[in-house]
Amino acid sequence: MDRLGAHGNLRSQRALDRVYHLVGTPAGLLRPALLAAAVRVRLLGLPTPVPRPPLTPGSAQRDQTDTERHPAYPPPP
Repeated sequence: MDRLGAHGNLRSQRALDRVYHLVGTPAGLLRPALLAAAVRVRLLGLPTPVPRPPLTPGSAQRDQTDTERHPAYPPPP
């Protein structure tokens, strides 16, 4: 179910999230539409995965040291 959700099957992703967060019952994973999707994947293979979202300009800055991010902490010796 996790792979189905990662490859774009919103119904399987929601069902697995409900069970994971203890909101739904495990019987919710045995719905006919989810079972049909799992059988379809076994026969035809997985579709292409959902692409990851692009990085925002602020999150791409990975070259800062810890002291630049947290000036209260001195650099390691």
